Amino acid sequence: MGYTHYWKIKKELPKEQWEAFKDETCALLDDPSVSDIIGDARGNVGFPRITDTEVTFNGVGKKAHETFSIDRCAGRREHDKPTFNFCKTAQKPYDRYVVRVLLLAEKHFGDSISVSSDGNWEEIRNQNQTKETNE
Repeated sequence: MGYTHYWKIKKELPKEQWEAFKDETCALLDDPSVSDIIGDARGNVGFPRITDTEVTFNGVGKKAHETFSIDRCAGRREHDKPTFNFCKTAQKPYDRYVVRVLLLAEKHFGDSISVSSDGNWEEIRNQNQTKETNE
């Protein structure tokens, strides 16, 4: 069973911070070692969609599950309620990159986004940091 990751965006994410987030996400996902792990939203081989308003990707082929997508403008609403989203990964290899992108979102957007998981999010965060240190 894989984790389901959840995030709430409380307001439109600032464009300036989005640019830095987008740059780090591109650097993370543009590594040749992930080309057989990360693909387009349909699970095909190809670069993820990373634009001025969204980051969207999935696994590749049988390594795909649900598409991960975070939208800079998702928090733009007429009401004050945060916009809720989630991604089930079934612990397929792209799960690691979903977590890393969500950690980047926390880093860049602070209180504008809240992230959690069915698992212990602190444990997930620590495991991911350990993996990054060992690479």
